[in-house]
Amino acid sequence: MNDWPKLLAGTYAVVREPIARINDAVLGQPTPCSEWTVRDVFDHVVDTIDMFSRAAGGGTRSAPVAESDPDAAVGTALERFDAAVERNVAAWASLADPSAVLSLSFGDFPAEAAAAINQMDSLIHGWDLAVSLELAPVWPREVAETALRTAEKRFRTRPRGTAFGPEVPAPSDSLQDRLIALSGRDVLPWRSAVSTAGGIRDVYAKLPAQDLERARRFYQETLGLVPFADIHNHLYFDVNGAHFMIFPSTGSPSGTHDQVGLVVDDLLAEVTRLKTAGVCFKRYDIRGVTVRGEIMDTGAMKAAWFMDSEGNLLSLAEFAGTSPFER
Repeated sequence: MNDWPKLLAGTYAVVREPIARINDAVLGQPTPCSEWTVRDVFDHVVDTIDMFSRAAGGGTRSAPVAESDPDAAVGTALERFDAAVERNVAAWASLADPSAVLSLSFGDFPAEAAAAINQMDSLIHGWDLAVSLELAPVWPREVAETALRTAEKRFRTRPRGTAFGPEVPAPSDSLQDRLIALSGRDVLPWRSAVSTAGGIRDVYAKLPAQDLERARRFYQETLGLVPFADIHNHLYFDVNGAHFMIFPSTGSPSGTHDQVGLVVDDLLAEVTRLKTAGVCFKRYDIRGVTVRGEIMDTGAMKAAWFMDSEGNLLSLAEFAGTSPFER
């Protein structure tokens, strides 16, 4: 059996962020779950976590903890969630027989399958709460991959129940979008609500160029980035939905800090390719951080820095897990 207590703890750490924002003022707000408010989703999350705790701990299909133990419902949303998580992780950690069949409110399942459903359900409904509160959740890759595997196996072979609607098209191939769409949520309206909070509806980076044609050649021929528009001598680029623009300027960048970060899957391969094309990388030695050649490795990410043709400092980054920008 997988190390479910550890994986569940990682999942609950993600779900905890929106729950920490819950107060009386937001309880009535709508969520991606049709006809469910923030209060309803939160109650479902806690009650479902406790249902799995009872099953893993040898209990039976009983009433939610809040009904059988009135004290369990006392406290803030975060206090109730933390208490439920503590019970849940302890129950899975103490499971004596990983091959046992556990009794849940919607049927009997092998312990492995029950733990997987526990993790998937918590993550999806944590997303519901996050976007309802105008947050953009970031999931560790292992957490996202595990939940998606469970959803693909369960939703396409069994009835979905009342908490999940029919599958809808995913707006991108990211793990998060695929899981949320598979669970019946329409991602885009809720992502738009997050993106436009405060009236700001888009963002882009701007880089100065003293020689626009030289810059165009560098970005197109060396980096492989082709501008999608050239408007009044301003070059506009789109990289997987992220935008930046290069504009003619008589000023020059300081080159003392990076201005644009580029995410890659294989940093070493990209550094090697660009060095072959004549790009010079800079080495930065930072106390306590491993540096091999030009590549800095923090464990969570690897990075390398270089100048473009105009003196703008750019960085390449490879993330150990899911990129923070992959939602």
